[in-house]
Amino acid sequence: MEILVLGGTAWLGRITATEALARGHEVICLARGESGDVAQGARLIVADRAHPDVYLAVQDRDWDAVVEVSWQPRFVQEAVDALAARARHWVYVSSVSVYADTDVVDADESARLLAPLQADIADRAVYGEAKVACELVGMRVQLLQVLGGMFRLAAAHPACNSRWPAPACAGRW
Repeated sequence: MEILVLGGTAWLGRITATEALARGHEVICLARGESGDVAQGARLIVADRAHPDVYLAVQDRDWDAVVEVSWQPRFVQEAVDALAARARHWVYVSSVSVYADTDVVDADESARLLAPLQADIADRAVYGEAKVACELVGMRVQLLQVLGGMFRLAAAHPACNSRWPAPACAGRW
């Protein structure tokens, strides 16, 4: 498969790329390249998602899968607008932070969500609300799947001591 990871140089994007490469897929990462290196074997296309022409280098081909991890609603909307028609599968990796009550034991995907952020760009104080807004962007596109699976990735991100989104490539496409 040819997989485009939107990001790919920070911890979750790099883990996703690494897992896809280990399964024999071709991986292109679209990122600024400032947060670290792409996984060995992946190709980096340097681009800043804040710029309007960010997708020009990747929108001229079809993708078996696009993996999106952003928490910026504008970035997710622009990616969907530019690339969804060229993607066979669209995967959005969300977060447990979208749930309004994180103290409920055994809550599942039917649990109440936070109110979605109404702004296009978020700061960390409204991370959960921003992720909800990103999920809603994707729900307008049939290609998108929102992944709610969570497990510990402390080995990949030692500062992390809580549960985090599973890499999109952990299972079958």
